Amino acid sequence: MPPRPASLHRVDDAAILRVPAGHELVVSTDAGITWTEHIIPNSGTQSQGSDPSVAIGADNTVYFFYVKGNEDGSEGHMHVQISSDHGANWSKDSDLGASHGVVNAVFPEAVAGDGARAACGVIS
Repeated sequence: MPPRPASLHRVDDAAILRVPAGHELVVSTDAGITWTEHIIPNSGTQSQGSDPSVAIGADNTVYFFYVKGNEDGSEGHMHVQISSDHGANWSKDSDLGASHGVVNAVFPEAVAGDGARAACGVIS
């Protein structure tokens, strides 16, 4: 059994997604008997720490929101990556704050609704 989850999400009848402290998802398709870890590419980490947030849409699309710091640690931008196959493959990393001038964000909290719709709140 994997370590204790930061959050646990029921996706559909076939899978449960689990978000450990790092930037990966752990997926079970057999009610938790076995687990498969999926590292989220290019997701990086924030040196001061900011837990990621996951939202799952009605169509089982997984949205992974996280804060990614720059090299010198002076900024932490809000990013998102999207998966439509329970975390096996991910979209290109998207910087959500850059176009709006948000250079520091913390404590992301994500929510998803119908297919292709998700939102994330942060403190900036």
